[in-house]
Amino acid sequence: MMRCLLCCWFVATLGLEPAVAQRRLPWTAPPPPLSLGQRVRVWTWEPGYARLGASPFAVPRDVRLTGALVAYSPLDSVRIARTGPVALFSMTPERTVYWSSVTQIDVPNGRNTLGGAAGGLAGAFGVALLASLVGKAFGCDVGDNCPNVWRTTAQVSVVAVPAGAVYGFFSTRWKRVY
Repeated sequence: MMRCLLCCWFVATLGLEPAVAQRRLPWTAPPPPLSLGQRVRVWTWEPGYARLGASPFAVPRDVRLTGALVAYSPLDSVRIARTGPVALFSMTPERTVYWSSVTQIDVPNGRNTLGGAAGGLAGAFGVALLASLVGKAFGCDVGDNCPNVWRTTAQVSVVAVPAGAVYGFFSTRWKRVY
């Protein structure tokens, strides 16, 4: 049992970003060498609410823009053209972000199949814990029909782990470059 928990912990920590990369301040790093047409994800601060548009009374909010790099002038601005299904419904197909409001820049770093499978296993364990809690709440402590957490995890993980791996294969893992 302890060996299984140790393996699950090891798989779950593979998808975590190191603490050194999380603490790096953007303005202390040199601008990344990006090329035009490269797919990027830029994090920036904008005033206003997401649903109501810009407002002079709103507090700044963190905005994430994903698309192809159209213009790149380090330490001045970044211009991004939205791509994918989001671009069809966007009012502004291209956005210019000034360097002073850029908080983070990410580039694609492959697929996240292993992280998706670990997420499926964690989800199966959560469902099993919830089923056990509901069983105990309704007086299941007497008899043989009480759900066992490990058995239920094994039964649910037959579906959840492959589904998580497929989801991870079609999702993108990002690497922070600024």
